[in-house]
Amino acid sequence: MGCLFNILVLPFEFILEEIIGNWFVSMTWIVPKNIGGKFFRFFLKFLIAIEMIILALFFVIGIISAISPDLTVWDLCKLIFIPLGISIVQILVGAIVKFASNKDNSDT
Repeated sequence: MGCLFNILVLPFEFILEEIIGNWFVSMTWIVPKNIGGKFFRFFLKFLIAIEMIILALFFVIGIISAISPDLTVWDLCKLIFIPLGISIVQILVGAIVKFASNKDNSDT
């Protein structure tokens, strides 16, 4: 039974691990490489990890509460789409920062 459980769970574990790992890497694009020291960048990445955990928690609560018939569509939008929107905005700003810092490095 344990082997069957591993066969069924392994693909989901791999997919979720890849999604969460890539989500974290994408959210840390906002931390520039040429500003501050190692500790400062580590601290910023730690804050981003805490933010990501909180946003993921709200997202999972929103997905689970979608089963409840007592909630309206607006409640679900707040719980699902606001964390996703915050993440997408942070990833877009991080992509702009990463592009700008790479452009500055290639000019010199």
